[in-house]
Formats: sequence, C-alpha cells, structure tokens
Amino acid sequence: MVVEKEFLSYSDQVNLLRKRGLSIDDQDECEKFLSRVNYYRLSGYFRYWQEDPRNGDNRFMKGSSFVTIHGLYIAEEEFKVACFLLLQSLEVLVRTRFAYYYAHRVSPKGFLPKALDSRSYRRRRRGVQ
Repeated sequence: MVVEKEFLSYSDQVNLLRKRGLSIDDQDECEKFLSRVNYYRLSGYFRYWQEDPRNGDNRFMKGSSFVTIHGLYIAEEEFKVACFLLLQSLEVLVRTRFAYYYAHRVSPKGFLPKALDSRSYRRRRRGVQ
C-alpha cells in the first residue's frame, strides 16, 4: 500500500505540527531546524510525544513542545559525537595492543613465519616443498 503525500514547505510542515498540537514558540527557528534536519528524521523523535502514532494518531500529547524535542535531538547528537571520539581512541588502543602482541608472539615483520603460512602448510601436507 502506497501512501500518497503532498509536498509541504517548511512553513506548511510547522503548521502541520501546530495543527497536531505541538507547541512552537518560534516559527522561523522551527523552519530553519526542519531545513537542516528534515521532517522525516525528526518524526522518530515526535513519536514519543504523540498520542498513538502506531495506529495513525499523530496528535501530540498536551504540553508537548518543539523546544523539548529540539533539545533532545541536540543532546543526542552531542552524545553521538562524544561516543565517536571515545570509540576512536579505543580503536587505536586495541589496534596498538594487537600489533604489539602480534609482533612479540608471532612476527615483528607483519606476516606469518613460513612454518605458519597456510600455502606452505598445504604444500607440506601434499609432500611438495
């Protein structure tokens, strides 16, 4: 089933949100935010403040505001950046430790010694040197 949707300008999108009960104090700020983030991306955040979105009731609960949803979105973006920075450092640490351990235990040359090389092993099994 294909749902037909008509094009809505940013202004129309803000009006739709208001019609559904979202409190929006600053029309221009909301339009600018929608132009940077997009309505569809924000719709995932809207769901937490809507009456029954799974069953098509996209009205916002009483007291829902754009300021709250905007704040949550910004906080989540900042959290993602912080996690990325931590994971980036962790990745370097793990690769460094692995390279150190590998060089110490297996080979500092960066490859397996001939005795452990899979092609060499197969040739030896077949009796070929």
